[in-house]
Amino acid sequence: MSGSYYTLDAKYNTLLALIQQNASLITTDNIEDVLTAGNDAGGLSITNLNDVALTTINSAAYPPVVAADTLTAVLTAGNDAGGLSITNLNDVALTTINNAAYPPPPTLGLVSSLPITLITTTAAAFNFTSLYSVSATIVSGAYYRLEAALCRYNNSGGTLTLDYLLVSTVLNPSTSLNNLALSFQSSLVRTNNQNFTTQGAIVATAAQMGGVGTRTFYLDFFSNGTSTEQLIPGAPTGYATFPPTFTITRIA
Repeated sequence: MSGSYYTLDAKYNTLLALIQQNASLITTDNIEDVLTAGNDAGGLSITNLNDVALTTINSAAYPPVVAADTLTAVLTAGNDAGGLSITNLNDVALTTINNAAYPPPPTLGLVSSLPITLITTTAAAFNFTSLYSVSATIVSGAYYRLEAALCRYNNSGGTLTLDYLLVSTVLNPSTSLNNLALSFQSSLVRTNNQNFTTQGAIVATAAQMGGVGTRTFYLDFFSNGTSTEQLIPGAPTGYATFPPTFTITRIA
């Protein structure tokens, strides 16, 4: 009996020592002892954590270091935004958008709407009479060429000493102020029922055209003679005339 007692007592003491050792691991305030014993998690997960203070992940610095005040490091790593938007930007310096130059080159060429609209066929003496109108969109910093040509005849006799062809942004303007003069002729002599033509052109800035925007431009005629000018809208029988034209073209 005495031998069995001593054997049992030795096993009891060994078991008690193991229990005390495990108890110290369970009641510790951190996992230092656990990681000292072994840091292999065996593929298991840690859940319900409040916070983890890390300096590396997979031996890489955490948080990752990005060069200050530049997107170079980010775009080098990858430039796919995943369909997301960038908001609250102050300024972006671009040279292309969708592989096209930005800002795009100016669109040159005819900008006035066609056909031109006939307003009246009679221009009385000493009046700025609007004969035709056309619509055009003016953009900042551009230059435009305004051209017009029309056929008229003197249906009441008399003489003309001054003959103007102008463009305005006002229908039948009361004066020539702010009008763009396309042509000017002086010392003219007209006979009754005489057919004649007037044509001219001018280059104007966007500011001279009234600034940026879409508006109506009027082709105006003025004379200081004693006769009434009769406009010929087309090519009347017996006259080798031409249809009237009034165009606005962006040239720069």
